[in-house]
Amino acid sequence: MKELLVKIVNDIDPETLDFPVMISGLPGCALVGKIAADHLISQGESQLIAEICGPTLPHHVFVENGILRLPRLQIHHVKSFDAGNQKRDFLVITGDAQCQTVEGQYELSKKIIELAQKYDVKEIWTLGGFAIGIPLTRKPRVFTTTTNNELLKRVLKEENTRVTGGPVVGANGLVLGVGKLYGMDGACLLGETPGFMPDPIASKEVLTVLARIQRVEWDLTNLDELAKKAEEKAKKMAGAWEERTPEEGEVPATQRKQPSYFG
Repeated sequence: MKELLVKIVNDIDPETLDFPVMISGLPGCALVGKIAADHLISQGESQLIAEICGPTLPHHVFVENGILRLPRLQIHHVKSFDAGNQKRDFLVITGDAQCQTVEGQYELSKKIIELAQKYDVKEIWTLGGFAIGIPLTRKPRVFTTTTNNELLKRVLKEENTRVTGGPVVGANGLVLGVGKLYGMDGACLLGETPGFMPDPIASKEVLTVLARIQRVEWDLTNLDELAKKAEEKAKKMAGAWEERTPEEGEVPATQRKQPSYFG
């Protein structure tokens, strides 16, 4: 095997999809995107339609109940409903890992775009984390970058959104960049997070913003319990941070520059 392999598990007719939108939530900063994608798959009416595996994913296997399998990405068809109870179709991507090489990331992005074209996807949304490196005691903001000004205006109409600058690393940025080459529109939503541990609080905020943009109603209550536990940990971490003695020469958090590396 020299390249990524796409396996169609349950094919669907693109003509049966209503304004299909692709959402990618791969493992990355604080697992913000993956937690969000996994939640959508588990809560909605979903069906696995494709898997991607190959040599640029991690070089090990996963063992589940004594049975091994390769690292993989999965694409699920998730049915949702808008406020008027009209069906909406989403293709949601999750996975065990991102590709481990630059070439692999570009190849993966191209494979994802080919799937988007196959199913006549109208927009692509990538979800991830925006690490600030210190405990967060307020509501996390959602940072964004998009492929065009019209889409940017749509996102910035929503409460608690900000424009981000600097590179967006990994699949969160490259899927959109490669998609733009093929005339596809898309946006990245990055939930603000300390970045120290899995952050369902940021995941929920990202999904809340995306739900408003897509005008759908997603049940996020299962994230509430995860978010509550994460918030308790964050408060303890914030208290410990405030009580610590700053190291010599350390720049105060309020004077640090905005991060320029996230994904």
